[in-house]
Amino acid sequence: MRLKAADIAIIAIAAAVIILFTAFSVKTSTGRKQLLIESSEDSYLYSLDTDQIIHIDGPIGETTVEIKDGNARVVDSPCRDKLCIADGHLTKSGQWTACLPNRVFLRIIGSESEEETLTDEVSF
Repeated sequence: MRLKAADIAIIAIAAAVIILFTAFSVKTSTGRKQLLIESSEDSYLYSLDTDQIIHIDGPIGETTVEIKDGNARVVDSPCRDKLCIADGHLTKSGQWTACLPNRVFLRIIGSESEEETLTDEVSF
Protein backbone atom coordinates (compact mmCIF):
# COMPACT_ATOMS: atom_id res chain seq x y z
CA MET A 1 0.00 0.00 0.00
CA ARG A 2 1.41 3.35 -1.04
CA LEU A 3 0.76 6.67 0.61
CA LYS A 4 -0.89 9.19 -1.64
CA ALA A 5 -0.28 12.93 -1.52
CA ALA A 6 -3.62 13.44 0.29
CA ASP A 7 -2.61 10.91 2.98
CA ILE A 8 0.68 12.73 3.60
CA ALA A 9 -1.13 16.08 3.78
CA ILE A 10 -3.64 14.76 6.35
CA ILE A 11 -0.83 13.34 8.51
CA ALA A 12 1.08 16.64 8.34
CA ILE A 13 -2.01 18.67 9.27
CA ALA A 14 -2.81 16.36 12.20
CA ALA A 15 0.78 16.62 13.48
CA ALA A 16 0.70 20.43 13.20
CA VAL A 17 -2.58 20.63 15.13
CA ILE A 18 -1.20 18.42 17.93
CA ILE A 19 1.96 20.54 18.19
CA LEU A 20 -0.03 23.79 18.28
CA PHE A 21 -2.41 22.57 20.99
CA THR A 22 0.48 21.29 23.10
CA ALA A 23 2.39 24.57 22.80
CA PHE A 24 -0.75 26.60 23.60
CA SER A 25 -1.63 24.56 26.71
CA VAL A 26 1.89 24.86 28.17
CA LYS A 27 2.00 28.60 27.43
CA THR A 28 -1.40 29.43 28.95
CA SER A 29 -0.91 27.52 32.20
CA THR A 30 2.15 29.38 33.47
CA GLY A 31 1.87 31.97 36.20
CA ARG A 32 0.96 32.06 39.87
CA LYS A 33 -1.38 29.47 41.29
CA GLN A 34 -4.99 30.61 41.45
CA LEU A 35 -8.28 29.14 42.57
CA LEU A 36 -10.96 28.88 39.90
CA ILE A 37 -14.47 28.54 41.33
CA GLU A 38 -17.30 27.75 38.95
CA SER A 39 -20.90 27.81 40.10
CA SER A 40 -24.20 27.40 38.32
CA GLU A 41 -24.34 31.19 37.92
CA ASP A 42 -20.77 32.41 37.28
CA SER A 43 -17.01 31.74 37.44
CA TYR A 44 -14.59 33.39 39.89
CA LEU A 45 -10.79 33.52 40.01
CA TYR A 46 -8.92 34.10 43.30
CA SER A 47 -5.23 34.40 44.11
CA LEU A 48 -3.93 31.83 46.58
CA ASP A 49 -1.57 34.50 47.95
CA THR A 50 -4.36 36.23 49.92
CA ASP A 51 -6.04 34.48 52.87
CA GLN A 52 -9.81 34.87 52.64
CA ILE A 53 -13.21 33.25 53.14
CA ILE A 54 -15.47 33.05 50.07
CA HIS A 55 -19.21 32.38 50.07
CA ILE A 56 -20.66 30.90 46.86
CA ASP A 57 -24.43 30.65 46.39
CA GLY A 58 -25.79 27.52 44.76
CA PRO A 59 -29.20 25.98 44.15
CA ILE A 60 -29.39 24.35 47.60
CA GLY A 61 -27.61 27.00 49.70
CA GLU A 62 -24.23 28.56 50.37
CA THR A 63 -20.86 26.81 50.01
CA THR A 64 -18.02 28.34 52.04
CA VAL A 65 -14.46 28.13 50.70
CA GLU A 66 -11.32 29.07 52.64
CA ILE A 67 -8.05 30.19 51.09
CA LYS A 68 -5.26 30.07 53.66
CA ASP A 69 -1.47 29.70 53.42
CA GLY A 70 -1.60 29.10 49.64
CA ASN A 71 -4.15 26.29 49.94
CA ALA A 72 -7.89 26.15 49.33
CA ARG A 73 -10.61 23.96 50.83
CA VAL A 74 -14.36 23.75 51.27
CA VAL A 75 -15.15 24.39 54.93
CA ASP A 76 -18.96 24.26 54.80
CA SER A 77 -21.58 23.19 52.29
CA PRO A 78 -25.31 22.43 52.39
CA CYS A 79 -24.91 19.06 50.65
CA ARG A 80 -25.89 15.86 52.42
CA ASP A 81 -22.72 13.74 52.17
CA LYS A 82 -20.10 16.55 52.60
CA LEU A 83 -17.64 14.82 50.23
CA CYS A 84 -16.34 18.22 49.10
CA ILE A 85 -15.31 18.96 52.70
CA ALA A 86 -13.76 15.51 53.12
CA ASP A 87 -11.51 16.13 50.09
CA GLY A 88 -9.47 18.48 52.28
CA HIS A 89 -6.89 20.99 51.06
CA LEU A 90 -6.21 21.69 47.40
CA THR A 91 -2.51 22.50 47.14
CA LYS A 92 -1.21 21.65 43.65
CA SER A 93 -2.08 22.85 40.19
CA GLY A 94 -4.67 20.55 38.65
CA GLN A 95 -6.26 19.45 41.93
CA TRP A 96 -10.02 19.92 42.17
CA THR A 97 -13.08 19.21 44.23
CA ALA A 98 -16.77 19.72 43.64
CA CYS A 99 -20.02 19.99 45.54
CA LEU A 100 -22.23 18.44 42.89
CA PRO A 101 -25.60 18.95 44.65
CA ASN A 102 -24.83 22.66 45.03
CA ARG A 103 -23.17 22.91 41.58
CA VAL A 104 -19.89 24.41 42.87
CA PHE A 105 -16.57 23.32 41.30
CA LEU A 106 -13.10 24.33 42.60
CA ARG A 107 -9.81 23.85 40.75
CA ILE A 108 -6.23 25.07 41.24
CA ILE A 109 -4.79 26.48 38.02
CA GLY A 110 -1.38 27.88 37.08
CA SER A 111 1.86 27.24 38.93
CA GLU A 112 4.78 29.00 40.51
CA SER A 113 7.44 27.61 38.17
CA GLU A 114 7.59 26.48 34.55
CA GLU A 115 9.06 23.12 35.59
CA GLU A 116 6.04 22.37 37.79
CA THR A 117 3.69 23.36 34.95
CA LEU A 118 5.34 20.98 32.49
CA THR A 119 5.00 18.12 34.95
CA ASP A 120 1.34 18.92 35.55
CA GLU A 121 0.59 19.11 31.82
CA VAL A 122 1.93 15.61 31.35
CA SER A 123 0.30 14.21 34.47
CA PHE A 124 -3.16 15.68 34.03
